[in-house]
Amino acid sequence: MGAVALSSLVTHDHGTPDAIIALAHATFPNGIDLDPASSPKWNDRPGGVRARRIITEEEDARVTEWFTGAPLPLRLRTDRRCAPPAVIGGTLFCNPPNDKRGELVNFFWRTIVEYWLRGWCRSALYVGFNLEHAAKLQRIGARTSPLRQPTIVTAERPEYLDGETLRPQTEPLHASFITLLSNTPSEIRTFCALGKELGDVTGPIG
Repeated sequence: MGAVALSSLVTHDHGTPDAIIALAHATFPNGIDLDPASSPKWNDRPGGVRARRIITEEEDARVTEWFTGAPLPLRLRTDRRCAPPAVIGGTLFCNPPNDKRGELVNFFWRTIVEYWLRGWCRSALYVGFNLEHAAKLQRIGARTSPLRQPTIVTAERPEYLDGETLRPQTEPLHASFITLLSNTPSEIRTFCALGKELGDVTGPIG
């Protein structure tokens, strides 16, 4: 839900707006199993994501196991294993860190897509900090992009939380997007219905 610095790149630590967290909990009523880009400060705060497990900056999401038995993120290109039929993938929430070159945004999107398509992750909700990211994610070689999935483009700028004060920020002034990766009809219906209260819903909406 917050941001992690996975390299020497300068990152911006920001917390997820309460309205987006509420959307995530409504979409996944049984809870969120994993947030791969968070910290106790963000996960455990009142109104936080409250994921059952988080991956912190110190653990480094590139080299830490996300799902039991799944290939590590940096091995996904060479290790093509899918989840066995008996595995019921977990739910995932990710508001990835921002960096100047966008490498972390690309990493998290590609990794989440692969785990979802291979069955390790049952459903995922991904928060895009600005619409520029949505355009870039169409060109990074991932097997799907936000605009091919149910996606909310916010009508107003969400109030991300400042990393120092944990209070809502008033700048920068730009829209965000929230994408759902799911094959569960009830999750898609809930996400799209509530999404209309936040902005415009694009992509397959069931």
